[in-house]
Amino acid sequence: ELAVVLDLYHPTILLTVIGVIAILFGLVGLGVIAPTAAGSTLGIILLIVGGGLIVLELKLGHGFAAMGGVATGALGILFLTLGVPSSPSLLNTTTEAELLALVGAGVIGGVYIRTIIRPIRTKKKLTGPESMIGKMGVALTELNPEGEVRVEGIVWRARSASEKIGSGEKVTVKARDGLTLIVERAEQKADTRA
Repeated sequence: ELAVVLDLYHPTILLTVIGVIAILFGLVGLGVIAPTAAGSTLGIILLIVGGGLIVLELKLGHGFAAMGGVATGALGILFLTLGVPSSPSLLNTTTEAELLALVGAGVIGGVYIRTIIRPIRTKKKLTGPESMIGKMGVALTELNPEGEVRVEGIVWRARSASEKIGSGEKVTVKARDGLTLIVERAEQKADTRA
């Protein structure tokens, strides 16, 4: 309940999910919800919450929501299987090796997924306003501080970030403010030929 109350003052979906899961487990622990009778309902709810946390991880990107989603989904599967008859296991107890293998597989999977997602998140944007930053263009009019530039064949309103830029000079886009590009004079490379 504390997590849900805290979420009212500092709204995040994560605290609400944690609070709801804690309330469900509390009701099961108190016997209000019998795990065998309502285990399938609780299991389905936990699977849905776990899936939601995993999808939320795509937005957050730090890994905690994914770990919580996997753990919640695993508990949902456990509640779905409570009371379901099954054949006896050859090994009645869980060994340390099995637990170690399970944790190891989870850690390796998490590291693997993180190495896949990190380059995708740091990749330079190819579309949208961010794609213009760093592009080269030519000043069509004098920028003192405002004027027009041509970048990638399109004429833009532009504003010089610092100094006056003459017509015909090369510029580099540093930022974008609505439909106005913020530009600076492009650095001239020295001719090293003798």
